[in-house]
Order: sequence, then C-alpha cells, then structure tokens
Amino acid sequence: MALFDRLLFATVNWVFWRRNGRLRRWTAKRAKEFPVRPHVGLPRSANDKMTWRKAFDRDPCFVTLSDKIALRDWLSEQDLDLNCPELVWQGSQVSEIPDWVWDGDHVIKTNHASGTNVYTKDPGLDRAASEEMLGAALATTYGAHKMEWGYQDIVPKVFAEVCLPREPLEEIKIYTFGATCWRIYRTRLVDGALAAQIWELQPNGQIEFEPDTEASATSRGFDDPPLPSWERIQRIASRIGSEFDHVRVDFLAHDENIWLSELTFYNQGGYIARSGHKTSGMPTELWDLSQSHAMRHPPTFGWRAFYLKRLRRYV
Repeated sequence: MALFDRLLFATVNWVFWRRNGRLRRWTAKRAKEFPVRPHVGLPRSANDKMTWRKAFDRDPCFVTLSDKIALRDWLSEQDLDLNCPELVWQGSQVSEIPDWVWDGDHVIKTNHASGTNVYTKDPGLDRAASEEMLGAALATTYGAHKMEWGYQDIVPKVFAEVCLPREPLEEIKIYTFGATCWRIYRTRLVDGALAAQIWELQPNGQIEFEPDTEASATSRGFDDPPLPSWERIQRIASRIGSEFDHVRVDFLAHDENIWLSELTFYNQGGYIARSGHKTSGMPTELWDLSQSHAMRHPPTFGWRAFYLKRLRRYV
C-alpha cells in the first residue's frame, strides 16, 4: 500500500473517532466485540465495515426499509409471495390508540425503534406503563448515540398488527452478504423461556447447525429440526440480500407459514457477535464494500469523493 494511502486512511480514522465521542464510548463499553477500535479509514473486519457504513453509507433504502410501516409498502411491490403480519391500525400519538386495539389480540409497537413490542393479551400487561414506554420511544431519535443513520429521518409512529401465536412461533434472523446467507439465528419460546439455535455457512458451502451459543442471546438451545419453510426462507432472504452489501432479514415462521418481520442494517447497533471483529474468514470476507451504496454511487467532488476513490483500490 502506498504511503500516501496509509496516511489518508489513518487521518480519516483519527478524525472520525475524534468527532464522534458518543460512538467511541459506546464501542469502548463492548470490549468483547471490539477488542480493538474499528478502523473506519481502512475497514477490514465486519465490525470495521459496519462502523464504516455508519460513517459513509447513506443509502436512502436504509431509511425506507428500517421503517416497519414503510417496509410493508416496499414489500407489496416485490415479487416475493410474502407478507408482514396484518397491520390493523397506525397513528402518531399513543393517546390515539383505540380501545379495541388494547382489547383485541394485537402487538403494538413503534415503527422506528427496537424493544417496544407490547402484547395486548400478555397476562402481566400494565397499560399505563406500556403507554409511557411507547410515548418515550416516539419522542426519541432511535440509535442516535450509536450513529445508526438509517433511523434518523423516520417519522415516528405507533402501530398495531395482528398477534401471531407466540408458541410455537419462531423468529428467524438471516445474516446476508449480497445473495449469500451466512448465519441463521433461530429463536422460539420453549415452556415460556427463550431458546435458540445458530446455523452458519461452512467452507463446504452448506449451512449447518453450530453448537456454539456464544453469539446467542440465550444459553438455552432446542433440538427441533428446521421448519418445512426452511429452504423457502433462505431463498427469500437471498433475494432480498442481493440488493445490498449486507442486511439482516428477519422472519416470523410457523410450519410452512412465514411473515417478514423487519430488515436490519445495523445488527446489534453496530457489530456481529462472536466473529465480527476478525479480519479474515467469514463473515468478513463475505462483506464486499464495493457493492455498498456509497461505492456504487459516490459523490463527484469533495474529500469524500477523493477518499472513496482511493479506498476502492483496497476493498
């Protein structure tokens, strides 16, 4: 690598971290996932590339498809034979939620944030506390401290959808890099507790069960074989993934029935558990930054244009 490029990339990296103290502190608190601070100027690992995405990739699709309501409009235009759970109501204020939504079997959530799901038939539901939580979420610019740019321009809304049976419903998250499905994270409730399986792409080209649960949100596993819709889910995820350099495609599934849950462009807020910090192997080598929106549609002038042109030689 030319000395000039080394200096350029080092300068870009230094300036980025100098200007983004909130993200620097968020990263420092996650030493396991970030044993070294991500190099934004010359991204090598998947976590580097995720941080680079935050800094430089302004794909307008990130905004549209991170919006859980707008996602439905996009999906209706795709030839995928796939739907989201039925949307029954939407509004801009929690106070607008009608009583029939609270009285029915629904999931209430916000369109721009994570962790806001309210199950109206939950035996322990506290309506007042739920309304307070949803109201706080609507007043928050989600992901700002982590630089999750795609959420910044979403107009916050609250909405309700038909609640699918929670047991034995599965949530299946597929990590795609282009059209390649790399990791499948499969969760479900077993006797009321969350259990998980992880499947990953192997060097032989097959996706196989991975007994290591380090990348899981729970240490509890389950032994059920893949659902009948397993192959179809992967085909759809591959089709959606082919539009991006990286996206996580989330499904809800039961037997042969599947629904699109959401698309995530900033996994876990900005890292891939267990292997995202590695500079070789998967998923790092699957993530082709030359297919990013920033590389395919670079600015025509200014320092960003110059930097991206120099970086293209090394990605």
